Amino acid sequence: MTSYNIYFRPAQRTVVYVIIAVAILGLLFDIYPGPLWSRTKIGIFIAVNILAGAIGGYLAVRFK
Repeated sequence: MTSYNIYFRPAQRTVVYVIIAVAILGLLFDIYPGPLWSRTKIGIFIAVNILAGAIGGYLAVRFK
């Protein structure tokens, strides 16, 4: 089991940073003050998840 740890460690690091980014950026989805039409809410949801993935991936590579 410990031999697989060297392969999963970078993925674990990326997942931790993505979870942190989703938790922070997820607030944007909840505090959006404008009209909540279905298309607007879906767009904000997609944008938050794309940004969280990009930020989490960047942080995982940056802080090895």
